[in-house]
Amino acid sequence: REDVELLASVLGRVPDPAVLAAAVEVAGRDPEPWRRAAALDLLDGLDTPAALPVALAALATEQDVEARRAAVHALPMPTGVPAREARAVTTALVRAAEAA
Repeated sequence: REDVELLASVLGRVPDPAVLAAAVEVAGRDPEPWRRAAALDLLDGLDTPAALPVALAALATEQDVEARRAAVHALPMPTGVPAREARAVTTALVRAAEAA
C-alpha cells in the first residue's frame, strides 16, 4: 500500500497520456478505496482538467474519507474556466463539506 502511494506521488509528475488514463480508470472504478485515493493523488499531481469529472464523481459518491480528501485535492485549479464549471466545483465542495 505504501509502495502504491509512493508510486502515485512519483507518477503524478509524469505528464504521460497512459499515466493519466490509468489514474482516471483506477480513481473511478477500483474496488479498493486506498487505490482510488492514490489514483486521485496522482491526478492531483498532474493538475489536469481531465481530473475534474472523476474528482466531482468521487465527491458525490465516495464514502472513504481518504478518497474524498484526495478528490478535493485532485480538483484542478479553476483558473479561466467557464462559470458553470466553477459552479459545479463549488456545489460539489459544499455538498462534501455538509456530508463530513
